[in-house]
Amino acid sequence: MVTPPIRTTCTGSSDNGSYLGMDRFGEQIAPNWHYTHLHDHVLPALLQAGVTQAQLDTMLVDNPRRYFSPANS
Repeated sequence: MVTPPIRTTCTGSSDNGSYLGMDRFGEQIAPNWHYTHLHDHVLPALLQAGVTQAQLDTMLVDNPRRYFSPANS
């Protein structure tokens, strides 16, 4: 079995599920967390580490589009 590269199967998000409890426990669990953390910190760090913009587009745009599209499209 051939495993596809992670960029073709990985997706990223920051959603409301992260918000649940963050107002109560946020500073203890994740002191740097906020709604824009993914875009403000994670994505720039990935780019600096050598991930290309095209790879990020695959993970953040193409993969979710494929996942949520009807099977016959």
